[in-house]
Formats: sequence, structure tokens, C-alpha cells
Amino acid sequence: REAILPENVCPDCQVGELACGANTEGVFPETGCLRPNSNGQEVDIYQIELEESQALMIDLNSPDFDTWIELYDADCNRIAFNDDGGVGLNSLLLQNLDAGTYFIGVSSWSSAGVAGTYFLSTECREAVLPENLCPDCQVGEIACGENTEGVFPETGCPRPNSGGQEVDIYQIELEDSQELM
Repeated sequence: REAILPENVCPDCQVGELACGANTEGVFPETGCLRPNSNGQEVDIYQIELEESQALMIDLNSPDFDTWIELYDADCNRIAFNDDGGVGLNSLLLQNLDAGTYFIGVSSWSSAGVAGTYFLSTECREAVLPENLCPDCQVGEIACGENTEGVFPETGCPRPNSGGQEVDIYQIELEDSQELM
């Protein structure tokens, strides 16, 4: 199939619309559109409307290929992406967003010629915007030589400048000049 160089990727390569909490499956690639600034990877686009500010979680899984998701704003500017944030080679993205129109790009990390089934789901949550990351996202304290166990993520706090990846913070106090490993 011949690759398409769209004038505007988001509307020209759209294969569907999703709502918060919606799931869909597809066979990649449907459009043949090339992802902007890629090495020949194709992209299928889904539109999502957010009626209020919230955290959007996007989960992209495939048994057939290494997934890659991108999130674009209403003007089709990429604002976040993820390669292997999910289980194995699957993608997971959590991003705090204002109300508005957004586009989700379903793609492959690999170069042209990749094809297969994928499963895409979305979930909307209350936006988590900590005023001070360390105290607001702290889940506990730890001391040198101790092990701790937890279930990630506990706080739902987004790591700054990470495209929405979450972070749990532990506090540790060091005496004098100790080396932390």
C-alpha cells in the first residue's frame, strides 16, 4: 500500500472518535498516513473531546507489534508520546489536560511495514496537580539498608515534564556524608 503524506495528520488520518472510558480495537495501519517526523512509521488517529480539565490515561496494547502512542492538541501539535510505558512493549500515557479537542495517534515504534491488531482504551480521572511534588506525592519514609514494598502508583501524581508518567516519592534522611545507592 502506498504511504500517504497528509496535509494535516490529525483530521486527514482519523479513523474514529473515542470518549472517556471507551475501548476500541483495530487493525494497524488503517490509513497509510505517515506519522510526522518519523522514519516511515504510519499512524492512525482517534479524536477525543474533554469537557473539563482532567487527567487522560491512554492504554495501547498489541499482541503483534511494539506500540507507540502520541497525543496531539486541537491544532495537531504533539504534546506527549510513549513507547514502552505499559506492560512489555505496550504503551501507556497519563496526561493532565484542559477541556478541549485532542487526537490520539496509534502507531508502531518500528519502521514501515508493521501491521497487526491493537487494543486502545481511555480513562479520564480528576487532574492531579501537586503544588509541591515531594510532600504531596510522598508515600512513606525509608532508611538506609531497608527494603520497602508498594503497589505503583499509589499517589497518582504526575512526574514533572514527563508527559504524564506518574511518580511516588519516598523520603530518606542521611547523616553526615553517606553515599546513597
